[in-house]
Amino acid sequence: MAGEAGVWSFGYGSNMDMAALQGKKGVRVLRHCAAVLRGYTLAFGMDGLSHVEPGFACLRKAEGDEVHGVAFCMGAESVAVLDKAEGNGTAYVKETVELAAYTGEHLEAFIYVNPRDTGANFPPSRRYLGVLCKGARQA
Repeated sequence: MAGEAGVWSFGYGSNMDMAALQGKKGVRVLRHCAAVLRGYTLAFGMDGLSHVEPGFACLRKAEGDEVHGVAFCMGAESVAVLDKAEGNGTAYVKETVELAAYTGEHLEAFIYVNPRDTGANFPPSRRYLGVLCKGARQA
């Protein structure tokens, strides 16, 4: 809807793919742009199914590092939809951060982080890496 403020989030894994975010997860995206999250690094620290999907992307605090991804603004009703798709707090917790859009705009957004991150890394599947690369290309 025109003029709707919405809520910003940062996609750094499968949530970089706006078509899948809207079609598969049911999130109503109002606007999106490429953006940078400073003070974090991208890791594959969420373990999955060992031979099928061994590892998923997560964010780790890391002074001096940055993660490039997609900032997306969604309708307020979509926040609960996305939270449910991301495990309702069982897989991730949310933190509020500031993003720097490639356009120069500064955005307050939330990110999902793994509260049980042990620092381990699990290899992502070829399929999952393809999902990340597709989202990055689209951005």
